[in-house]
Order: sequence, then structure tokens, then C-alpha cells
Amino acid sequence: MPSLYTSKLSREIIDDIGKNLNITIRNFSIDNILELYFKSLYPKVDEDKMGLFKENLQSRIRGNILMALSNIFPGYVVLSNGNKSELATGYFTLYGDSCGAFNLIKDLFKTEVYALAKWRNENLSKFSKLKKLHIIPQSCINRAPTAELAHNQTDETSLLPYAVLDGILQNLIEENMCYSELIDKFSKKDVDLVLKLLKNSEHKRKQGVIGIKLKNRGFGKEWQYPLTNRFQENDNNN
Repeated sequence: MPSLYTSKLSREIIDDIGKNLNITIRNFSIDNILELYFKSLYPKVDEDKMGLFKENLQSRIRGNILMALSNIFPGYVVLSNGNKSELATGYFTLYGDSCGAFNLIKDLFKTEVYALAKWRNENLSKFSKLKKLHIIPQSCINRAPTAELAHNQTDETSLLPYAVLDGILQNLIEENMCYSELIDKFSKKDVDLVLKLLKNSEHKRKQGVIGIKLKNRGFGKEWQYPLTNRFQENDNNN
């Protein structure tokens, strides 16, 4: 579902994945729908000033199309694709890329998703229906991660390098480290940013889809955080 921000590389990667998986790729451009939204909602506002509205709207249009297709083809559901790093920091769009019926990778950090992709390219599980190696294009693994909702946008520019981000998140969420322990191990500036993102996105996680639990602590019943903005964490636990 390309838009004007979708790069040539993304289109090539999708074509390669389709060939590797022996599936048909169908192209649904969202540009015309996006333009209709602009004309209907903000006819007197310059679209260059839309900012976050414009980015989130693209994701929600794609989500609407996917949900519509699941209605058209009975027995098919939409799989949400958010990983634990994105869920922790709120780096996703409610009712957009977060929509769906099930999420297979919600308990895997981004760096773990990369590791899983590399493993699958080099190994065959006995449960694999597709008896083929190197099904995920190397260009997909090597490229800078981006949602392509704006020009020159990358995940790590908006957040932190995933190696750093996931290190903080793993120690915070899964190891239950307190603030003083975290800033002994990581940059205080980075820790403060991650804690802010984590706190501000709690309401988004509460609306997330179900998925597979792989770790001792995820964002299920073992994760109980209040939604109120005035909640302040103490330094004793998380």
C-alpha cells in the first residue's frame, strides 16, 4: 500500500519477498484516499503543516484497507506487526499499523526480530511449510528501519539506535531494574527518554492486540501501570 513516501527500495523488497514466498503481491496505492481526507477535513490548511496528522492518517488508511480485506475474504484475519520495542515506546499508530486480530512478534524486541530473520534465512525449522532458505531479502535486513510516513524518516532518528533502546528496555522490563541501576549502566539522557516514552504510551498498549508470550515479563497481566498523567515512578521498583 504505497504512498508518495514509499521508496523504490521498499517496492523492490516487497517484490522479492513475494517471489521468495510464492505469493501474489497486490498493489493498493493510498495517495488518492489520502488526498480525499485532506480535502474533506482540512480544505483551508496547507498539507505541509499537517505533521503528525498526516503521518498517522497514512497508517490508519492502510489499517482500514486491511480490515476491509479481512471482511471480503472470510476466514482471514489481519496480523499486527508491532514488536516489543515499538510497543514499549509507543512507536506505532493506534487504529493504524496496530490494528489486527493477532500479533506473532509482540514479545520480541526489534533486535531479536532481526536475529530471527537472519536465523530463518540460514535455517529450516521442522515445522516450516516453505522448505527454502534465504526467504527474507538481505536488503530488508540491512536497510535503516523506517515507517516511510515522511521524507527521510528513520526509526532510530525518532527513537534511539535499537541496540541501545533494546538494552534499556530489556533491563527495565524483563530484569525489573530500578532507575538508579539503569543510569549506572546506560546514559541518563537515554534512560530518561525511554522512561518518558514508556509512560506516555501506556494507554496505547492497553488497546493492543493479543499475541504470543515468549518472555517472563511482557505487556500482559504481569505489567500493571496506571494511565494517569500524574503518576510518578519511584526508584524502588518498576
